[in-house]
Amino acid sequence: PGCALHRAQRRRQARVRCAHSKRRARRRQRRFRAEEVEIEMANYLAKITADMKAAMKSGDKPRLEVLRMLISDLKKKAIDAQVDDLPDEEEATILHRAVKTRADSVSQAQAAGRAEIAAKEQFEIGVIQAYLPQQMSAAEIADKVREVATAIGYAGGKDTGRFMKEWLAKYKGLADGKLVQEALKKLG
Repeated sequence: PGCALHRAQRRRQARVRCAHSKRRARRRQRRFRAEEVEIEMANYLAKITADMKAAMKSGDKPRLEVLRMLISDLKKKAIDAQVDDLPDEEEATILHRAVKTRADSVSQAQAAGRAEIAAKEQFEIGVIQAYLPQQMSAAEIADKVREVATAIGYAGGKDTGRFMKEWLAKYKGLADGKLVQEALKKLG
């Protein structure tokens, strides 16, 4: 009888161990699924970080410098907003702003006759634009402007605000605002 009690206890302990390991496995699976979702949400930051690591391994210092600045900008904005991960739209906005400031620097450097600074800034623009969606061409912008203008019944300068609201709802980040404004002026 004493031996049987021991065997019963051992069986019970084995069942408990088995249940614990199954629970652990389920927790592990949930954690991995959560990590996958997090990677999808932090699309730009994760991609730039991975590319930064690749640039470090290959020794591409100019590219590495640009990627570090972008990561810094993205993380700074996340800290300012007091969130862990920024939405993709906000990350894209930060990248667009980085391109815009560098484009201004290029024009200023060219006006001052500083070709080396303009070339460096142009290189940085190329690196950043690799992460942004493909921009529309001038012809595509003109077509889309006509399409949106007819959809809202654009009648001139007084409808510009309404037009831009509609434009941004459909095509935000896909076209340069200056080109859109020019196409709108030609239309109106």
